[in-house]
Amino acid sequence: MRLSANTPISGYILHYRLGAGGMAEVWAATHRVLGIPVAIKLLFRGTPAMQERLLREGRVQAAMDHPNILPVRDIVDHNGTPGLVLPFIAGPTLSALLSAYRPSIAEALALFHDIVEGIHHAHQRGLIHRDLKPSNVLLEPRHGRITPRVADFGLVKEVDDVGLTHLGEMMGTLHYAAPEQLRDAASVDHRADLFSLGVILVELLTGQRPFAALSLAGALEAHKAAPDLHAVPEAWKPLCAQLLQTAPEDRLPDSAALLGALEDAPRDRLPLRGPLAQAAQALVAARTPLSATADSRTPPARSRSRDSLASAPAPVARLPAARDSFVGRQEALDTLGSLLQTRRLVNLLGTGGVGKTGMALQFARLHRQEYPGGVFFCNLADVRTLDGIVFAVSHVLDVPLTKADNRRQLVYAIAARGRCLLLLDNFEQLVAYAEDTVGAWLEQAPD
Repeated sequence: MRLSANTPISGYILHYRLGAGGMAEVWAATHRVLGIPVAIKLLFRGTPAMQERLLREGRVQAAMDHPNILPVRDIVDHNGTPGLVLPFIAGPTLSALLSAYRPSIAEALALFHDIVEGIHHAHQRGLIHRDLKPSNVLLEPRHGRITPRVADFGLVKEVDDVGLTHLGEMMGTLHYAAPEQLRDAASVDHRADLFSLGVILVELLTGQRPFAALSLAGALEAHKAAPDLHAVPEAWKPLCAQLLQTAPEDRLPDSAALLGALEDAPRDRLPLRGPLAQAAQALVAARTPLSATADSRTPPARSRSRDSLASAPAPVARLPAARDSFVGRQEALDTLGSLLQTRRLVNLLGTGGVGKTGMALQFARLHRQEYPGGVFFCNLADVRTLDGIVFAVSHVLDVPLTKADNRRQLVYAIAARGRCLLLLDNFEQLVAYAEDTVGAWLEQAPD
């Protein structure tokens, strides 16, 4: 299903894509009569199982009423495929914020407390999220402060209900999923979410994740070792360590106990005039404003409230920090730019150490605005298998996977992003898998 700006869907009209995941994409839209700005989540391939999972996501989110949960307001139909109507959030994801800003300890704990409040609300209703991570937390300017809102209950499990997940099936995102979830997502309980919250807490406090892994096997092996908590403030190391225990029974018993452990943490350090809100505002790109004109073929004007940050996020950039200044080689950069104007695949060849990776990264930094789907860097130095490529690239793109259909899921997720730039470093050792990876991605990609 190809979507584009100005596509009418039920009583709404699409304007621009906000993002894409493993099975769906999210568009900014407005109601054609009321002029209300919304976000619409639409499947880009509508198998019956995926449609049922999306409808379940809609039902559980619509049933919750909490300031730290993103609600679902309506269901729409587009050519027989369902979509979810959500509030339009005029702020970035927590993932985008953490890529550009290091919160203070007080800010980190205030954000985390609000996230836990939302998950506690879900747990009280017998719901297990199973895909908690910073990219599924939206930061909304609300009532004079920044309010985190947990979104994307697409992998939700209802307690005592195996539902759409098969026994022995892996679900989630490698860096955040609990060990037991990577082995068998159908049998997990609420303590799997507590593990994911522990990863988020460490990332908020330090800017780094406590485990490193590029593959399913690597993640399971990493969880056998103690998490890396050396940069966590001493006062919060015991809590992080307890949340990240490999065995669920060794973690805190529930989200109520976690809220109790956070009782003395700062809770209201996120004012709109504060540095965190200013960093969030800097991440939000100025786009053509939306309007309340009912039948306009162009995105109409939307009034900005005093809480509004801006209208849409800048293109995602998941690139390593520049370690050295890049000097010279302008002619090579210009040549690379010219090639990418007419070709979708460019190979940089040369002996090791001549600076191919540095030049590619410099090009990505300079031209990120030309790629609305984002710019991404994936180092494949430690990868040896086809599944390893799939897991590594999925991690960089932040695509949650299920073991049953990982390769196809990644193909559709890449295609849904639209124009993006993906840098694959050390791919020369994996050329035997080029047809099943890069070839499949290019075949499905729209341009």
